[in-house]
Amino acid sequence: MLSSALITLAVAMVSMTMVSAAPARRQTTITERIGWMSNDYLGGVLTKQTTGDASAGVLIGVSPTPSAGLGRANIFELSSYVDDSGETLYILAEGDTGNFLGVYETSASDDYAPGYGVLQTVSSQEDATYFTILPGADDGSWYIQPYGDANVQLSWYAYDDPTAAWIPVIEDATYNGSPSESWTWHTDETITYSD
Repeated sequence: MLSSALITLAVAMVSMTMVSAAPARRQTTITERIGWMSNDYLGGVLTKQTTGDASAGVLIGVSPTPSAGLGRANIFELSSYVDDSGETLYILAEGDTGNFLGVYETSASDDYAPGYGVLQTVSSQEDATYFTILPGADDGSWYIQPYGDANVQLSWYAYDDPTAAWIPVIEDATYNGSPSESWTWHTDETITYSD
């Protein structure tokens, strides 16, 4: 009797510790906040670049033609996290690999979106970017800002042809009211994966 009470107490203490920590790794079966994101202007799906899509460090873009099978991971998990000041932040992770999404600053010589912050996969949560979300251009849509920088929002590289098969997602100057910077989250079915 005493041993079962001690086990119950230990489990309760571990649960309390986990609740106060940063977003935890996902469980094997996810039942909430699984889905995909589309751009309100292009209508394309947030997806991985086709080349090199088996590892972290791969650019994330918009594919206006997702039915063509471009990119392997357009299913994501959205997790919320309340910081010490009480502000709710959001983090995105790929549904199939466990990689998180982070913003990487490119140089003028990079092949894609030179000189911009581009969205890419990162293997560690410590390297992930936390975002804040504001009401977007359409009902139910979002503007997505990297935490701590109100001057930029996620957009897409407008110098590319808007009908291209894949366009990098970038940090761009904030233009509230613009559907190019507005994103809609679509809830999807539960997915199962193994680490």
